[in-house]
Parts: sequence; structure tokens; C-alpha cells
Amino acid sequence: MARTLPGADVLSTWDYNLLELGDACWEEGLMKSIGKLLFTHYGLIEYFNLSEERLSCFLSSLDSLYRKSNPYHSAAHAVDVAINVHFLLQSGFLRFFTKMDLLVLCVAALGHDAGHFALNNAFLVNSDHEIVRKYGAVSALEHFHVSKLMEVLEDENSFVHALSPSDLVELKTMVTKMVLATDMSRHRDYFTQFEEWCNVARKESGVTQGDNDRSWVEARIPNLSPAERTLFMSMVVKCADLANVVKPVEQAEAWAERIMREFQAQGERELALALPLTQPAKTANFEWQLAKHQLGFLENVVGPLYQSMMELADEESRSIVLNHAKRNAEIWSKRVHDLDPERN
Repeated sequence: MARTLPGADVLSTWDYNLLELGDACWEEGLMKSIGKLLFTHYGLIEYFNLSEERLSCFLSSLDSLYRKSNPYHSAAHAVDVAINVHFLLQSGFLRFFTKMDLLVLCVAALGHDAGHFALNNAFLVNSDHEIVRKYGAVSALEHFHVSKLMEVLEDENSFVHALSPSDLVELKTMVTKMVLATDMSRHRDYFTQFEEWCNVARKESGVTQGDNDRSWVEARIPNLSPAERTLFMSMVVKCADLANVVKPVEQAEAWAERIMREFQAQGERELALALPLTQPAKTANFEWQLAKHQLGFLENVVGPLYQSMMELADEESRSIVLNHAKRNAEIWSKRVHDLDPERN
């Protein structure tokens, strides 16, 4: 690595900026270094008696599945998602999960976009892509990611051979669920289920929404069902996947520029192939388009998601994240207004 990587304590701060590693973000070894750090921090190597050599092999193989040419959906994004999972666990979500859950979260975070080639499900469906023909039109890209992840997970040199047969089945089943949960077309379903869980828990405890009393959460933890834990794990992965929108604005902007470059490249391909235009093609108003996209995504999706999820986190973490969300909304809103082509 070109630079010394921080420890788990630094990675658990919301302001940590992976992109400050510069070119090291795209060098081989980043995923292996961060992955082993998180596996070690959560005691997974010792608890499951994993071979560090085989874990390194798995992480290196997984890293190789990510295209360095992708502006956004690269190994750097996958590592960033794993770091965001780490923050959320340290903010209070750790108390909900078992060691197996933590193993699932680490593997799913690092592998959720395995094999991504910078095109989305809409493009795959509209172009009758071979992936759609293989997996169907629902969550085709996510099923493809699962298949690529399972290839390296099941490799003869992977760490999973240390697991019992039942643990291996659970790992593969749960990782599949986590990756499929990242499909944004299913976002409303997960969000609604989580909101309903919170509303029921508050009602049964006699606590009203907005009350700082968190006893309604603690009372439910000992009796969480497997389905409830699965829902919580899915929400952690989803939040981690979308976290850059509510990071400090400098980070949010850097990641936003990357995703917009992917969107525009897809838009250009859609125009060239005479497909329905689902993403903006290249435009002279890039900064305005970026600001408008980020503001809409923050206000309609990521903001409400974190507003709800962070109710289960500690007060300090909740304040940090939601303050960034508020500040970013103000900044993007001003840019949308100031850069509006109809005003200039």
C-alpha cells in the first residue's frame, strides 16, 4: 500500500475519508488489508478458527472481481461500505447481532457489487442483456453479484472450509439476502418493514416517536426473531451502501461526481443503442445535474432512511450523521438554485 492504513478506531469515525488514500484506493491489497482488520477486530478469525492465509486468498480474489476502470462501483466503494458497516456497528447496532451475523455483514459489504460493470438493472432489462436472460428481470444485477461472490467464497482456497456445514449454509443464505437487499427497487419494502417494526416496538413500550427514551429498543433485543435480525442486517448494509450521501460534503461531492460519471456513460450508451434514456447523457450543466440528483436522493431516500435508522444508534453518532445530512441538504439546495440554467 502507498500509505499506512488506519486502525479500527479511526475507521469507526464518520468523517474518515477513504479517498484521501489517493491512488492507494485502486491498488491491489486495500480490500485484503481492511478486510483482515475488520475480521480481526470483531474476533471472527479466532471465533470461527479461520485460516488467515485462506482469508487473505479470499479477499484478494474478491478484490480482483472489481473493475478499476469503474469510477464508482470499484473495490474502493466496496471497502468504503465495509467501513460504514463498521461505523454503524460501533454506533450501537453491534448489540443486535451474533458472531455469524457479523461474518455475514463483513462478507456481504465487501462483496455486494462483485463483478459490477457500471451499468444498472434498467439498462440490462431494456437491452435484453444475457444476465437478465439468466437470472430474470427482478434484481438481475444483484443476482449476478451473488454468483460472482459465491464463486470466490466456495473456491477451494477460501476461508469458509473451516466452517461447519450448517454455518456454511447459513453464511451463504444470509449473504445472498444481504446482497439482494441492495437493489434500490426493493428499498421501499425494506424501509416500510423497518418503520413498522419501530412503530410497533414504541407502541408496546408506550414511548412516542421523537422521545429520547430508548427503552423501547432495549426491551426488544433479547427476543429478536431471526427474521427481525435479518431485517436489521439488511438495513445496516443498505445504510452503509448509501452512506456517502450523508458524509461530510467534501466526501459526498467526491463520490457523487464518480457515480454521475457512471450514470452519464450509461446514458451515452443508451443513446447510442436507441434504448430508453434512464440516465442523463453528458451535458453542459454537469454541476447542476449533480446537485439536483444529490438533493433529490438525499431528501427522498437517504435522509429518511438515516433519520429512522439512527434512532437505534447512540446519541453522539445520531447527531453527527443527521447534522451532516442537514448541512448537505442546505448546500445542495443552494447549488441547485444558483446553478439553475434557466437563471444563468
